[in-house]
Amino acid sequence: MSAPTPTPAPTRASARTTIRRKPGFADGLAGALTGARLVGHHPRLWVWIVVPLLINTVTFGLLFLLGWNVAQGMQANLAEASWGWFDGMRSFLAPVVGVLLTVVSFLAALLVTLLASSVINAPFYELLSEQVQRLVERRAEEARPWSAVLGDAWAALGAALSLAAMQACILSLLFLLSFTAIGAPLFMLAGFFFTGFGLADITLARQRLGAPARRLWARRHPGLLLGLGIPVSLLPPLAPFAVVGATLLCLRAELADRR
Repeated sequence: MSAPTPTPAPTRASARTTIRRKPGFADGLAGALTGARLVGHHPRLWVWIVVPLLINTVTFGLLFLLGWNVAQGMQANLAEASWGWFDGMRSFLAPVVGVLLTVVSFLAALLVTLLASSVINAPFYELLSEQVQRLVERRAEEARPWSAVLGDAWAALGAALSLAAMQACILSLLFLLSFTAIGAPLFMLAGFFFTGFGLADITLARQRLGAPARRLWARRHPGLLLGLGIPVSLLPPLAPFAVVGATLLCLRAELADRR
């Protein structure tokens, strides 16, 4: 009986092919988890996650406080005004109106904070993405002048605003169509896609790619962006970890595109 033939070890070429496999939907779906694992192994990355979180929390608190003060003024005016036919129910309706105004203030503050978060987070996530790329490429930390840091932050902010404007235009049109049987799923898928595009765009903009080049990249990797966007759309606090995962996937896609 002949001895079993040993399984050959993977060659360097096959390993390189595996590394350079073009990332797709499943890779994007797992992007936030991959990013969280990397952050767990490199705690110094937490600073670029915690700082924007604190800023967003303070922003939400100030907006809610402003809305709550406005709601208190409206409630005071309602208490002094005549309720007409409902004047006899004032003692019951007044607390209900107060609760509703508080809820509206909370939701309005949350909505404005979420809309502003992409702009607030952009400079910090740009630095987070840069640190991740340094770790992957094993490059030493370089001292940069503040002018370079501010220039990169300004570029990241401009890219975030440009993408937000395009997203608003396209989603507004799809929202009008979302009341139809065909338009509703398209609106949902477009929301996932643009969320993923926003995550990957941080790395693409940092590489100084122009808007047309970034849009072309997005058209080449629709499944990846869709997968990236789904978890963050359903659970927004995953965004910083998805930024880390998106950076890794963008670098991997760049290797695959060079083949």
